[in-house]
Amino acid sequence: MGTFVFRNIFRPQIVGSQIAAVALGLGVVLMPSWAFADSAVEPAMKHMQHAYNQALRSMDVPQFQSALTVLHRYAEAAGSLQYGRTADARGSYQDGIHELQSDLADVDAALARNDLIAAKEILRTQVATTKKMYHKSLRVEEDD
Repeated sequence: MGTFVFRNIFRPQIVGSQIAAVALGLGVVLMPSWAFADSAVEPAMKHMQHAYNQALRSMDVPQFQSALTVLHRYAEAAGSLQYGRTADARGSYQDGIHELQSDLADVDAALARNDLIAAKEILRTQVATTKKMYHKSLRVEEDD
């Protein structure tokens, strides 16, 4: 009887939801900071993809310019984020963002000439090639 009472007094009285809360808390505390950084990049990339698709579907320069403005905004936001667990991955990510911004400058130049066809072609070729190349180097799966 004595050992039964002793064991029950010191038995932890934790229920399933408390265990889950403790595990979640420990997971957040112990999770490396890079895990949060990558998750912030994904929404920016999804917004960029949406703006890219809208630009390609646009029927006139104002529609295209509107989508391109959004694409620029999210490319700039993505450039301020950190991606990757290694210095090589972070460097490759930043190189890809810089190349994307250079490609978008070429799109802007075509728009300055009021050449919607050329602007769309630059998106369809240069920007798509840059995306594919850097996604491959970073081992990012593409949805499109």
